[in-house]
Amino acid sequence: MAVTILDIAAAANCNASTVSRALRDDPRITPERKKLIRQLAMNMNYIPNRIAKQLADGKTKLVLFVIGELELEHTAPIASALDHELEEFGYTLTIMTNSLREGKFHNVISLCEQRFCDAAVLFSPLAQPDDLPSFNRLIANKFPIVCVDQYLKNYPFPALTNDARLSIKLLGQKMLDAGMNIGLTLFPNLNTTGEFRLNESEKFLDSLNIPHIRTLEELPELLKKYPNANLGIFADNPSIDGLNEIMIKHRHVRCIGGMFDSWKFNAPECFDTIFLCLQDVTTAGKLAGEYIVRMLRGDDSIEKVTMIPPASIITPHVKKY
Repeated sequence: MAVTILDIAAAANCNASTVSRALRDDPRITPERKKLIRQLAMNMNYIPNRIAKQLADGKTKLVLFVIGELELEHTAPIASALDHELEEFGYTLTIMTNSLREGKFHNVISLCEQRFCDAAVLFSPLAQPDDLPSFNRLIANKFPIVCVDQYLKNYPFPALTNDARLSIKLLGQKMLDAGMNIGLTLFPNLNTTGEFRLNESEKFLDSLNIPHIRTLEELPELLKKYPNANLGIFADNPSIDGLNEIMIKHRHVRCIGGMFDSWKFNAPECFDTIFLCLQDVTTAGKLAGEYIVRMLRGDDSIEKVTMIPPASIITPHVKKY
């Protein structure tokens, strides 16, 4: 039979509340008595009942990390940094996947309402309706939520995201040095991250009077108009379906990439050079943990969006056709 607090109380010749406080490191219990009770608990192989503790103080000490897929290359370093930060404050990280499915995401949010956890970090959440009842209830109850990468524009949850303005400037300068003189800004998924990158890349090209387009459908006409140009492509990642088929007809045109997310780095062979912006996901994970702890302590002064500078710009090897 499992040992209970009552068993320890009998052995220590005190009441159960004293044992409970000693095990929680309550300052009302003297250091000597804490030491005695903890030694008894260890000798008797006492295992705390987490559910009972949660019922007593309303805290799970769990923080939920909500992600789309485990395979994405940013997931592990963010989770690792987040876990390390939370562990220092006595919280345990738990992970739920496949949040890119609408039904699964809403189920996870429902768990937050049911206090399955004390807080949640949402990694690249999909855009949600402006007035989602479950989110409104979480906001009303001051349930701590932090978004990483993409964020929910219509809700007050703090967010950490890549500084697209600085990243585009760094990528753009590399692309200019490589000869870029026409551009393609390919960010078709206009979530908050894609929208930011699209706007900044177009501002960058406009500031230099570089002709540019937004879609692959416009590319043949652009190349026809500027047959001897060097094409610079700003995009999330180099896996662009249909690009090779267009560029193979224009082999004399240099194709220069300015990318953000390598994922598995499946680059079409038409690229002459690619500059890849490595995001500082470790800092994102650390700050997400810090923000969660601050919110759990009642701090509501965290800014809406925190911009994180890129870690570095690298030049991966590309295979030419």
